[in-house]
Amino acid sequence: AAADVSRQLVYQHFGDRDALLLEGALDLARTGLLPRFAEASAEGRERALAMTRHFAEHRVFYRAMLNSSSAHALTKALSGLILPVNRRAVEAHFAEGHDPQQLDDLAVFITGGGAAFINAWVTDAEDPLDPEDLADRLIGLLGIITAAVRQTAASDVPVLKKETDR
Repeated sequence: AAADVSRQLVYQHFGDRDALLLEGALDLARTGLLPRFAEASAEGRERALAMTRHFAEHRVFYRAMLNSSSAHALTKALSGLILPVNRRAVEAHFAEGHDPQQLDDLAVFITGGGAAFINAWVTDAEDPLDPEDLADRLIGLLGIITAAVRQTAASDVPVLKKETDR
């Protein structure tokens, strides 16, 4: 009604209610989350805080979506928006001397784990959500992962090393 279009037109364009809600969630992330990422420093707490604040501010909507039949599609689509950012961060930290496929795998792993962590927080944490606390927890986890990757790469274990170095 607010868009002055018929219900039939909405269904013709989106197909069903789930597709409409998914597109609404992606639009919210594109217009609300990605610009915050762009404004935040290249990495670290500021970027994590931009993300956690976004999900806290829109918790009611995301919680409903993550508890619906659209949860998997939403998680996959949001991960697709965040993955390029994580790829750039992984490449910046580990690019020299490391296998590009393993760097990409690490970015996918971090994105998926981060998505699961945030999804659990949005759906299960007590009110009110504390974006600062979750940002600090995310940074702590990334610190552990970074240290482990660097330690493993420096050892004889063939992880994140070029194929020729194995």
